Amino acid sequence: MTLGLQPPHAQQHPVAPGYQRLLANPEPPPLALSTAALPQLDRRTIRRELVVVLLVFPAVATVTAIITLVAEITGSPPGISIFDGLDPTLAATLRVVYLATLAGPIALVWYLLGRSGLSFKSIGLDRTHIWRDLLAGVLLMIAVHFLSAWIGDLLRYANVPGVYGARLPIHTSKTAYIVTGVAEAVLYGVMEEVVVLGYLTNRLRGLRWSTPAIAIVSVILRGSYHAEYGIGVLEPLVFGALMTLFYLRTRRLLPVIIGHIGYDVWVTLQVASYL
Repeated sequence: MTLGLQPPHAQQHPVAPGYQRLLANPEPPPLALSTAALPQLDRRTIRRELVVVLLVFPAVATVTAIITLVAEITGSPPGISIFDGLDPTLAATLRVVYLATLAGPIALVWYLLGRSGLSFKSIGLDRTHIWRDLLAGVLLMIAVHFLSAWIGDLLRYANVPGVYGARLPIHTSKTAYIVTGVAEAVLYGVMEEVVVLGYLTNRLRGLRWSTPAIAIVSVILRGSYHAEYGIGVLEPLVFGALMTLFYLRTRRLLPVIIGHIGYDVWVTLQVASYL
């Protein structure tokens, strides 16, 4: 008795044309590498890309690993900062090297502006008005200093909790503290203003954002990475508002950077006077 079923070897299944060719020639042809669909970049652009990407990673990780190794070799005590357990001169040197590796975002902005046919000059960072920019930067530094001091005193007199001043460093000399403080002032003064003010404003204008909206976003972002100050974040918020208004009115970034660096150096020297 049969149910009309064919044995497995007798069953016939249709094969798609593509699979027929594959069965006829089981060895696939070698892949043809074509660059037709890839953007044609010149050597200078490729070098810039490599530098920027390697600065973002792994430069920071590499330097951190080296600093950790140095701390272990020199017998840095556990439970404290890597730098605090080192000789002050060595610690200051390694801090400066480490800070240099954090400049990746600046290089990234430089590269992205270049890919758009722009440059740092497009965001107001050049030397065409160097003396005027220097004078404006000094005036901004003085204004920010007095505004920050006034806000800080106001909050302290009102007994508002969460206002933090600069902590006195430990296990370091006055010279080492000043050297690293100035290095930090230069790095963060340039990086914050280039990214959060110059680049952000340029791109948001490209999205047709209004000037008030750009100013609000820039100030909020500036406050976001100072959130550890608690209510004391009002100081960098006022700082950021002043810098943002100046930049949006003048389109000059160099005075803002000078003012920022000058203010941070001023604070560093004040703290160092207590060492």
